[in-house]
Amino acid sequence: LNVAREHNADFIGLSGLITPSLDEMVYNAKEMEREGFNVPLLIGGATTSRAHTAIKIAPGYSGIVDHIADASLVVSACNEMLDPEKAQRYREKLQKSNLEQKRRFEEARSRTEYASIEEAREKAFPTAWDNIEIERPGKLGVFVFDSISLEEVTGYIDWSPFFWAWELKGVFPKILEHPERGSQAKKLYQDGQALLKKIILEKVFTPRAVVGIFRANSVGDDVEVYREKKDLSLPHCCRNHQCVREEKDILATFHFLRQQEMRSKEGRYYCLSDFIAPSVSGREDYMGAFVVTAGEGVEQFSEDFKRKGDDYNSIMTSVLGDRIAEALAEMIHKKVRDFWGYGEDEKLSSKDLINEKYRGIRPAPGYPSCPDHTEKKNSLGYPQGEKTHRCIPY
Repeated sequence: LNVAREHNADFIGLSGLITPSLDEMVYNAKEMEREGFNVPLLIGGATTSRAHTAIKIAPGYSGIVDHIADASLVVSACNEMLDPEKAQRYREKLQKSNLEQKRRFEEARSRTEYASIEEAREKAFPTAWDNIEIERPGKLGVFVFDSISLEEVTGYIDWSPFFWAWELKGVFPKILEHPERGSQAKKLYQDGQALLKKIILEKVFTPRAVVGIFRANSVGDDVEVYREKKDLSLPHCCRNHQCVREEKDILATFHFLRQQEMRSKEGRYYCLSDFIAPSVSGREDYMGAFVVTAGEGVEQFSEDFKRKGDDYNSIMTSVLGDRIAEALAEMIHKKVRDFWGYGEDEKLSSKDLINEKYRGIRPAPGYPSCPDHTEKKNSLGYPQGEKTHRCIPY
């Protein structure tokens, strides 16, 4: 905002690619109001929508707040907002549209019925835990991968979102032959491949990952994660809830949300805890987690291009950094499956992983099954260096 004021900006644009960006947009709009801005605020990006803009962002700012669905529309919209004769009509039309979006949302919300949390828990997703097979991981604990081959990671890249980042809609490789967008897509792909080759040769990106595999049990809607204990061996016959829990040193408790939007009589209300054996079952279950990064080199390399005035390659670097991070997530997921044991006999290609053709689930904060981002702050109680195994790549 300081820079916008310094350069007397005509517009301020916010683009969101991940769900936390939506909250930041609401905050920024309120800050613009607090600081007395009156320039139009343009909203765009993959996670945004006209409804969210009207319902959550626009009420916080008295100036124009407009959702731009596609980058190709921004010039026309800006021209109208800058035209003294058209600007007022544009504002009135936009405000009317925003109010209509808000009205429809509130009407739909008022029609939605919710079950009580008690009823939802009674109709939780059931599992016959006495009979189900629970694979024991080969090793438990936290494992660090800090020497990962970029060449291996690139084999897991899903190239379709690469084009979406440049506002080219389509699926790779078909988009390369698209009658209208094909030539531009080919140019982008060639440029991306050339820059990626440079990044690999010069080791610009330093992909790393941390994996944790823990013993775990559910307790209601929560999941308890336990510290590694070599001397722990619970008899299968043990069914006493207190006995099971006293034998376990709790590292952390994850609090998951259960669905409550009204279902039919036969409907189920899911929660992530339903997929972990309950403590009262006496069964030992496990939960894995991992975090990946393409490395600090992404931002540094992008900034180098920007300082040289090369915005194209600066953006290209950021887009490739996103693709490497996503590819690394797919690769580490496959490694964990092999490490766990049940994935050793799977014949999953990188495409199969991307299309989720595998046993199990891989939820992440921000997605519908785990919408609460605050759980990312949940500490697993490992002091620096404790019980952490440094690993070489597979």
